[in-house]
Amino acid sequence: MTPRNALALSMLAAVVAFVFFSSRHAAPLTAAPVDIDASPLPSTFTATDKRIHYIGRFDLTGPDGPRCAWPMSSVEIRFHGTGANVVINEEGEDRYEVVVDGAPQAVLPVRDGRHVYSIASNLPSANHTISLIKRTEASFGRTQFVEVQLASGDRLENAPRLARRRIEAIGDSITAALGNEGTSQAHATIDTENAYLSYGAIASRFLKADYQCIAWSGKKLWPDNDMPSIAGLTLPRDDSTRWHDAEWRPDVIVINLGSNDFYPDNPDKKGWVNAAVAFVKTLRVDDPHAMIYLGLGPMMSDSDPPGHHALATLRDYLQTVVNERRALGDKRIRLLEFQQEDPVTGVGADQHPNIKTHEEMAERLVAAIEADLHWR
Repeated sequence: MTPRNALALSMLAAVVAFVFFSSRHAAPLTAAPVDIDASPLPSTFTATDKRIHYIGRFDLTGPDGPRCAWPMSSVEIRFHGTGANVVINEEGEDRYEVVVDGAPQAVLPVRDGRHVYSIASNLPSANHTISLIKRTEASFGRTQFVEVQLASGDRLENAPRLARRRIEAIGDSITAALGNEGTSQAHATIDTENAYLSYGAIASRFLKADYQCIAWSGKKLWPDNDMPSIAGLTLPRDDSTRWHDAEWRPDVIVINLGSNDFYPDNPDKKGWVNAAVAFVKTLRVDDPHAMIYLGLGPMMSDSDPPGHHALATLRDYLQTVVNERRALGDKRIRLLEFQQEDPVTGVGADQHPNIKTHEEMAERLVAAIEADLHWR
């Protein structure tokens, strides 16, 4: 690494840390919205109102409102007033990050069934933006947004335009941020998974890009329990919900799979590489010009399982995929190796990357994108 690149990464780390900590510990604007079945507010707007902004994969076919399941699915509400409620019909349970005027304020625990939630109150009477961002993966639940409620006289404002930049990450528990808010001595729970502070989300906010997180803990690339079989779905448990949005196509795709494939044994190289090449080919149908990064790490090791050299083997497999695609004329694909997590300072629950490691991964992703796409 050149001194100039090292300096750039150091400056990026400082900026990422500043943005994260300054927003995370901002003075709260409202009490934590932990009570369900809040008192209704009189001005009501259906969740299909065009002024409400949805980022991520939402099924819009149901008459009762948009449904989502993937982590980092986001709802953005702009309004003039002092507070807002949402009506949610939940299948299971999820956790949402509540971001008010750009600053994370609280975690909203969503309960099974239909309930009214107060997501902000006692705000100054002014223009505000509230985002609800799904912290948890599809295995915890599926959410349907039914209605937005405002106080009498408050008004809903127009949704913003789609971001000019778009990033999509496809992966397993690492990309979903399993256990990133936990400790190395603890098991991961619903409350220690925070996709809002995953590497893909941090990098996307830094680059001012919209982000889709297509991740599910335990998934592989091949041969079984595979992510490619559900990566094209809007709702991953519903095969009828094929995803396609001509207006939202990613500029960057990160495929970070393989950590689960190499335990307890290394998979067959030919079978694994062929599956990976086929998956990239499928993605290229809709996204022929996207920059594709094949992620490596940060939980892989050459010492575990003993004698398998899993890290070096996966590196070889991934580079073979890159070489085969490039031989076919695909020049916008490359290997992106993330650093291994520090066993002392970089480990969260169930030995998964903690927030510090996710921030470091975000730095590497941002540096790669800036170098390859010249985003500044």
